Amino acid sequence: MSYTSLSDTRPNRLFAVILLLVVFAACNNQSQAPKTDIPSSQESAEVDPVIRGISQLIEKSNTSHELYFKRSELLYQRERYAEAEKDISQAIELKDDFAPYYHLLADSQLDGAKSKEAIKTMQKVIELFPNRIPSYLKLSEFYFILKQYDSSLSTINEIIKLDPQNADAYFMLGMNFREMGDADKALNSLQRAVEIDADMVDAWILLGDIHEQKGQKIAAEYYQNAVASNPQNIEALHTLAYYYQNHENISEALKIYRDILDIDPKYTDAHLNSGILNLSIDSLNIALAHFNLLINMHPRASKAYYYRGLTREMLGETDKAINDYESSINLNEVENPAKEALEELLQTTK
Repeated sequence: MSYTSLSDTRPNRLFAVILLLVVFAACNNQSQAPKTDIPSSQESAEVDPVIRGISQLIEKSNTSHELYFKRSELLYQRERYAEAEKDISQAIELKDDFAPYYHLLADSQLDGAKSKEAIKTMQKVIELFPNRIPSYLKLSEFYFILKQYDSSLSTINEIIKLDPQNADAYFMLGMNFREMGDADKALNSLQRAVEIDADMVDAWILLGDIHEQKGQKIAAEYYQNAVASNPQNIEALHTLAYYYQNHENISEALKIYRDILDIDPKYTDAHLNSGILNLSIDSLNIALAHFNLLINMHPRASKAYYYRGLTREMLGETDKAINDYESSINLNEVENPAKEALEELLQTTK
């Protein structure tokens, strides 16, 4: 039996240490309103009282770069990138010697599908602040996101010249080498990162990933080190549990999922995989409890209905199993194993 998540992905940690960078789908540019106006429709303002309040303050004092920055942050968080870019540009006009303002401008440009402008903004930051390592890191991360690996590596080398003991730089080296297909260089760089900073969870995890891809059992030790460096880190715990469950160590996987749920009782993949694991060892009532909780939290999760259907079928609750399979199919008709399960169950009940 395979193990999964609601999104069919492993823990998403690739960009966990990327500073101030979250990549979203591009949004449409908003109409250009005067800088002192609320940068959205009246309807949007009414449902966003925090932004409306800051906008009212800006109307009274439109020379406050802090207010433009704060509103830009909020707009960025709401994925309104064109408006965020406009506000942070105004903040920079009022105060052009504060690097974090440029960082937010670059974020707004990159996530607003303006990657060339984002790169130019970060290059300008480095011109203004030639020894500022966080800005070099951000530029290297942007290059990495855009798959411009040579430029990313070149930027990282500048960081190492400034600070030969910068763990983030070696982590970024490892990320680049891994994407370029050079596993050995990636391992060397990531190993150097954890030698400098033994608490770098993401580096331990990527070391484990590379060894796992090589089929080397030492991968488990790296995942264990990730957990040891931060026992409350859910991504580290999930990765170790994921390793165990795919190597048929069900008892250890279940133990770690229990630890995760102690930290976050609403962590969906822990409920899903705990349910699947308990189903695989015929602990049907426990499996059913996990799937019930999952459906209560995510009533449109087709996988949860499918697995609850399997559980109810094994419990002999045929009618309920049919209902769950049908619910799963209604929510997702594409390549859904519930279709075959339902057909087989209906055949046996004729």
